[in-house]
Amino acid sequence: MFLHVNDGTGPQHLQVIVPQPLAETVDATFGSCVEVKGVLKESPGKGQRVELLSSSVEVVGPCDPFEFPVKQRARHSPQYTRDYLHLRPKSNIFSALLRIRNVASMAIHSFFQNEGFLFIHTPILVTNDCEGGCEVFKVEPLFTGTSNSSDSNTDIENEESDDICTGPPLVSKSNNTILVPSSRKDRFFGQPVYLTVSGQLHLEVMTGALTKVYNFGPCFRAENSHGSFHLSEFYMVEAELAFISHLADLLVVMEKLVKYVHQTVMHSCPEDVALFSKFVAPPGHKDSVSKMMESDFESIAEEVCGTSKGGKKIDKETWWWSEEVQTSIKKKKEAFKNWQREGTDQLKEVYKEKKKEAKTAVSKAKEEGYKEWYKNLDIWEGEKTIYRITKQRAEAKRDIKEIKVIKDQQGEVLTDGE
Repeated sequence: MFLHVNDGTGPQHLQVIVPQPLAETVDATFGSCVEVKGVLKESPGKGQRVELLSSSVEVVGPCDPFEFPVKQRARHSPQYTRDYLHLRPKSNIFSALLRIRNVASMAIHSFFQNEGFLFIHTPILVTNDCEGGCEVFKVEPLFTGTSNSSDSNTDIENEESDDICTGPPLVSKSNNTILVPSSRKDRFFGQPVYLTVSGQLHLEVMTGALTKVYNFGPCFRAENSHGSFHLSEFYMVEAELAFISHLADLLVVMEKLVKYVHQTVMHSCPEDVALFSKFVAPPGHKDSVSKMMESDFESIAEEVCGTSKGGKKIDKETWWWSEEVQTSIKKKKEAFKNWQREGTDQLKEVYKEKKKEAKTAVSKAKEEGYKEWYKNLDIWEGEKTIYRITKQRAEAKRDIKEIKVIKDQQGEVLTDGE
């Protein structure tokens, strides 16, 4: 009998040979936790370098294969494993991701330490929203309705109505105690407090004394994280250097960091990277990244080239710019870049396929958007939408006349009225 075991240190399984007399006493099924003792030797077969000839096999944790949601020799989608979060690390892709993330995180720390940076633990609870470029989570304590303060009830009764914080009650699983938000905004901290969106301000203060500092910690932003473009919680690397007089000096540090992390991951996790390259990454992605890391990064002179004002503004709440459209367009752009970079016929076909998928997604989203418009024409929201569109078109026509951006050969403004 053969067993394939994995202790999580790598994607490869260890083949265990169980002799026939011992195999009759082993009741191990797929997903079971076992303790095996034996002799590790070179494998004469293909597919593995070594194998374990067992002398004893003990089932530490049995597993019912009929109730176990992870099936043998089955490739489960991320959507499927998301329903079993406690089992997700057992999947090959997710375990490889965690190992790569571990190596990359340690490489980031190693790089900054070797470059003379000091690691700073910036606070998670803050009274600022940094540069104010995103929505923040406000932090308020929950309490059980009891207080050690004798005048707590009086404080609540005298509180102004606009200072009352309401919210759904929560129940503690430990003692079934009902928890409700504090009735005073400043009851605990004395001022509004938020989950940090960035440690930049704290690092900038540190550079006044420590010159080179960095942090690597969690950030929180009150944005919709159900798609692939926004996260409400993530880890971010931030660094601050004093006495930098040229942007080029800063770009050198950034390039060295990226290349150092890439080199460390490729050296420490080759099998995990190969797994992602085979089942997750687009064709040729691994070679493209390696080629980019072997060359100098290109820098763009903003003063010479100027900066883009961004794409056309779209009303994403009432129009067709859905998550599916964004994802398909992003994949199309990535496929186009890969094709332009490598120039292979295979990547060209991939780009054509992604382009076709993007067009289909846009057409489908527009069709659904128009249907919603038609349904809402007889209600106030629909009238409001039509009015806004009409106003935007009128303003656009007026701008053409006043700004004179469209002219004929004689320099005259071309408008519908003329």
